[in-house]
Amino acid sequence: MILAVAVLGGTALFEQHPEPTDALQPTPPGSVIGDERTADPCALIDENQLRQFGSVKVVTTYGNFNRCDALIDVGAKRPVDVEVQLITRASRVVQGRPLEVVKSAHNDSECDRTVVVDDEYAVRVTAKLHNPPADLCTVATVATDTVLTVLRNGSIPRRAGPFPDDSLAHANACTLLDSTTLVTVAAVDIDSAVNVFGNWACKWFSSVGGLGINVRFDQHPAQEKVNGELVHLGGHAAYVWLDPDSNNKCTVSVPHRPPTSAPRAHIDVVVLTVEGDRPGAEYCPRAENLAAVAAQKLPS
Repeated sequence: MILAVAVLGGTALFEQHPEPTDALQPTPPGSVIGDERTADPCALIDENQLRQFGSVKVVTTYGNFNRCDALIDVGAKRPVDVEVQLITRASRVVQGRPLEVVKSAHNDSECDRTVVVDDEYAVRVTAKLHNPPADLCTVATVATDTVLTVLRNGSIPRRAGPFPDDSLAHANACTLLDSTTLVTVAAVDIDSAVNVFGNWACKWFSSVGGLGINVRFDQHPAQEKVNGELVHLGGHAAYVWLDPDSNNKCTVSVPHRPPTSAPRAHIDVVVLTVEGDRPGAEYCPRAENLAAVAAQKLPS
């Protein structure tokens, strides 16, 4: 058996999962995930298993390219969103051995589990809905069991096809900010960069003042307005957003609209967030300066 450990209110929680005998051997780094950019997060979702809770729709455009969502109609105004993300363990502190399931503290609107893949990678599973009629952790358990089944069968299946030629999935978030900019604007060392997955999101941290920078790619409905106040950064339209649920960060979103792109239902967006221990509004000038540099490096 595998023991999965989580800490909740100072108490260790354990979850057991049977494992094949060969799972006791360390998994070679990257052997299950393979090429990060071709690993298919939707292959970790089993619609048939989730249908016990209601009809299911799988969506690939709810966030970054390392994410896949299953929307379950449970008879509420909105569906339960089961979000599955492939992540590096360096980007999110995860303790445990391969195939352990780590439970995070949950509330009435979200239940979060993380499955350890190997020394490098993990899979995050989150079931969420405000005022749900169903128990979200029961849903998360079913989704997590599917992840474990796929991982035990070997490498994660590949995506069915390539990304569009003009997609930011071909870009590298970790190279959008250069060393000079990071040091000058945010006093951050470029060597602190952490790849979240596929270089589709990157984090930098400062040892001075606890400042953090997060650059990620997002997918947004083409006909919907991006949240925030419209500004112009070096010829690029951008949107500055202060999240009302968080008072210590500022986010700038830059839609990517190459002039030669074919019309698509969703556009790609660069989302840059500066976060620290000060009021979020104080970080907006830095966030705008950093976003302006990143926007200039986007593929045309």
